[in-house]
Amino acid sequence: MESSTAPLHFVSHRKPSQERTHRDISKRFDGKNLVRRFKTRVTHLTVGTYNCRSMCSEAQLSLLVKESERIKFDDIGLCETKRKKSLSCTWSNGTGVFLGSRKENSTSGGIGFIVAPGFLHKIEQVSFPSHRIGILNLRMNKNTKISLIQVYAPTADKDEIEHADFYDELRAVVRKCRSYYKVIAGDFNAYVGPRRKYDAFLGPHSDERWNEAGERLASFCETAHFYHGNSRFQKPRERRWTHISPNGLFKHELDHFLCNHKIFTDVAVVPSFQTGSDHRLLLSKLHFDKTKATLERMAQKTPSPTILDVEAAQRLAESKDFGEMDDLEEDYEKLEAAIADIRKTCRKKKPNHVTSRISEETRQLLEKRRNLKTTVNLEMTLLNKLCRERVTKDHKEFTERRLRAAAESRASVKTTARSIAEYHQTIPCLKDSKGEKVTSRYGMETLIKEYYDELFWSSTPAAHIEIPLLERRYSILPFTSSEIRHAVDLMPNGRCGGEDKLVAEDIKACGHPLYVALARRFTRYVREARVPTSWQTSKTILLHKKGDKEDLNNYRPITLLPVLYKIFTRCLLARIRRTLEEAQPIEQAGFRGGYSTIDHIGTCTRVIEACGEHQVPLIMVFIDYCKAFDSVEHHAVWRSLLEQGIEQQYVDVLKNCYSSCTTMFRPFSRTITVPIRRGVRQGDPISPSLFSAVLESVIRKCSWDGQGININGRMLNHMRFADDIVVLTHTPQEAEQMIQQLNEEGKKAGLHLNIAKTKVMRNRFADPSPIRLGREHG
Repeated sequence: MESSTAPLHFVSHRKPSQERTHRDISKRFDGKNLVRRFKTRVTHLTVGTYNCRSMCSEAQLSLLVKESERIKFDDIGLCETKRKKSLSCTWSNGTGVFLGSRKENSTSGGIGFIVAPGFLHKIEQVSFPSHRIGILNLRMNKNTKISLIQVYAPTADKDEIEHADFYDELRAVVRKCRSYYKVIAGDFNAYVGPRRKYDAFLGPHSDERWNEAGERLASFCETAHFYHGNSRFQKPRERRWTHISPNGLFKHELDHFLCNHKIFTDVAVVPSFQTGSDHRLLLSKLHFDKTKATLERMAQKTPSPTILDVEAAQRLAESKDFGEMDDLEEDYEKLEAAIADIRKTCRKKKPNHVTSRISEETRQLLEKRRNLKTTVNLEMTLLNKLCRERVTKDHKEFTERRLRAAAESRASVKTTARSIAEYHQTIPCLKDSKGEKVTSRYGMETLIKEYYDELFWSSTPAAHIEIPLLERRYSILPFTSSEIRHAVDLMPNGRCGGEDKLVAEDIKACGHPLYVALARRFTRYVREARVPTSWQTSKTILLHKKGDKEDLNNYRPITLLPVLYKIFTRCLLARIRRTLEEAQPIEQAGFRGGYSTIDHIGTCTRVIEACGEHQVPLIMVFIDYCKAFDSVEHHAVWRSLLEQGIEQQYVDVLKNCYSSCTTMFRPFSRTITVPIRRGVRQGDPISPSLFSAVLESVIRKCSWDGQGININGRMLNHMRFADDIVVLTHTPQEAEQMIQQLNEEGKKAGLHLNIAKTKVMRNRFADPSPIRLGREHG
């Protein structure tokens, strides 16, 4: 075969500035000639910038998130949010919302970020250095980091000093960022004109007339070596402008994209994106040449929601083999897999339930505004006002309607409010031991691990437990299916599952066949004093209580345990509750049936009134423990149970449940594993009773007989509100002695007084001498 030696000629129809490099050209052989064709560059990141004008209300924010669902994006930077307080949350559809606060004593500024649901795990840090600058740090993969810097420049009517300060701050932020890629976006209020000979970092496509802000922006690009993205792509004028004047006559390109590398593949406006602002959304597409793995596409369709088919689950459970195996671990894995299979197989389509907050009439108005082509300013202004009013009204009516329906059906209003919430807040930042704010997500995860490593670590050696009673090791009665059914019926629906993803509804749907299988296994666990190892691993979430959200002390760790474990501990609690209740005095009103802390509050009120009426001195010390549930020592729990008459077999199986325990925190996208060496699990049905037993043993060891106040011949020296205690005396010396004893005995069980929250209240007849505890006094 004769080979052709004629050279290949290629004709390019692109301008020199649009020529692609040899890496963008692929080769293929069609049988006769070598054909080259241009590749389409892969978009690794889609970033937007949008001057929203205001995000003060939840309705405006909801509309913005709803509108963002119509477009494909990874992040949208926001300008002029004008929010008084910052907000960091995850929306109900998974979208991340991070909003900074406006300028103090002003309605100016405010920066924010809207992050797509599938992109939250890429976030490393979100921070807002000022009301004009926000930073979103992303890790695309192992080797690629990018910083998205959202800005809002001063308007033309501001003085030169404010403009200079803004660009000085922006340069400082850019120098501080260590990412390889740095993208700056936002409203610069700048008109960028045609490229001049000395403009090395501007593109050839720009038809605005230069203004002072544009000159400042061009100067920044040249000195900081940032490429201007808008001017690198040829677009018709109608596809370039991002702002329309109030009278509708003038349209300008005020929003811009900058980057320290040539990674833009497109910059264009999205005309259909409309929330009532006089700006248009500007989107840029980025391609990272040095990355080895492309960003996973998130265009997969979300499957239709389904619910468990109870009738089908009952039929399938009757045919399932729930037989036991010799190996305990393999047996539990088989049981868990069987329940999971029933849960997965027996599904049906979820009934159509409208959750949209916006009515059909409002939706039509929004669509009309989106498609409005007229430039009549009055019509657009009136339509924007009407849309804002309708959206706010629809949100209010939706919330009222759902809460009213819950109240009428006697459902939990609190649970309903939580279920219809459009977002749940995330931790914006945390303070370290020095009081400095940590905004890096990796840094916050490190703080959480260090804090709970220290909290759950026990430095007290486990003492040998000796009970001066006869050995109590009886042959326990086997569990019955009726006990299991009663425990399952007490399990509330709608709660989160543990690592196995099983919930109470799955167990209830399987019915009697599963109850019989669980009864046999629970009996085996108690007799062998051994439980499945998966029960020793849990998942923990942090719930903010009150106070400073940046302080970890103000968060409560709630443990999400396997549902089968919680059924097991409910069955144990049902057997030992009566014994523990008989050991509790009337002073304890928390965690007890037939008692209420409201009664104790009434008693305190009556004591105060009586002492004032008879001019009797009264001192009340309100005692609070530091992380009481999380710091109680395990050996103190087992000793207390045995002292109060609990059978040895039940104590032994509980000890096995708490041996070698670990819990996993996942505040953001990475998992933190923390070993647990002390504390009772908050979220475990039996935990309140275990803690009350320890507190009772501690107070029994205090020599308080004959102390307190005399009420009809009986001494009342304290009252308990679960883990809080009120000590009542007549003199500060007696109060000091009682608290000292309580502190010493409590430390042996791992309980430490919270001096900052322990308060003293006395009437005007009492001795004003201070009450001291070591160096502290009240």
